[in-house]
Amino acid sequence: MGPLPTTGLSDLSQILWRERETLELVLFKLEEQRLLLVDGQDRWVGHASRELDTVLDRLGAMELNRALASAAAAAELGVRDDAGLRDLAAAAPAPWPSVIERHVCALVRLAQEIVAVAGANRALLSQGLAAVRTSMNGRASRPSTRMLVDVAGYHAALATNERVLQPSLVDAVRGPHPPS
Repeated sequence: MGPLPTTGLSDLSQILWRERETLELVLFKLEEQRLLLVDGQDRWVGHASRELDTVLDRLGAMELNRALASAAAAAELGVRDDAGLRDLAAAAPAPWPSVIERHVCALVRLAQEIVAVAGANRALLSQGLAAVRTSMNGRASRPSTRMLVDVAGYHAALATNERVLQPSLVDAVRGPHPPS
């Protein structure tokens, strides 16, 4: 019997690289958001949220591509089509187990960093929104357009923050069974 085909694993590895780069961009956008919040730059929160939404949309498409590439690699390796990345690594010929494991470690690390920063940003966003609302309620006149825009920006940022915290990446990395 000849060597096992690895086209599916090569395609999957390329997708994982792009996904890692996109996750780094998500992390960058979250850090950018955090800096704006810490600096009190309310007017830019909505813009930062829209940029983050764009990157998250790209990440969503990549997740679909990863799922398709994982299923193709699983078919080549003769394992179940819903196998997680670590399951694929376990069934793959050398050098693929170490290549996939490095991707998995990087993806998990990035996902953990993203969850931590997104959680911290959520607290800052909630505080900022509360401060703007307090300021609006303390006014004798109608809220300014700027205040209304700030409130809308905070609501958009909180909604985007919820998207960031979806566990799809970590679930895919682990697969249907916890790693051993």
